[in-house]
Amino acid sequence: MMSFKPEWQNFTKDFIEKFSKINPKINLSDVNFDSEKKSFYIIQNGNKRPLGCVPCISGETWQNEEGDIVIGNLKLMNYVNYVQENKLNILNPINEQFASNVWICPNCNRIIFDFLPRFDVMPIVRN
Repeated sequence: MMSFKPEWQNFTKDFIEKFSKINPKINLSDVNFDSEKKSFYIIQNGNKRPLGCVPCISGETWQNEEGDIVIGNLKLMNYVNYVQENKLNILNPINEQFASNVWICPNCNRIIFDFLPRFDVMPIVRN
């Protein structure tokens, strides 16, 4: 992994505004950049905290036919699926209800709360 401080002048003003909107309390001078994944992160309490990557910050958001949220060409992972795939325990049942509305970028592991999937509902017609 090649990591360094990002050269913000190489990014568009629009991109920097989106980054700052996603991470409002983050000082740009504290941010690190992973050139392999094109992702941004900070070190907080000795841990790497993902802040987003170029694809998930700059991509257009849409929903595919299966109901998955997609940013650009990245299909976000739903937190419920992430918990099941990694055999994690959700300790509080209330958290399980919220988990279906939490998404994770597969490239940088940024946790995203902004999207609620929309589903077309067909009425059931009974004769």
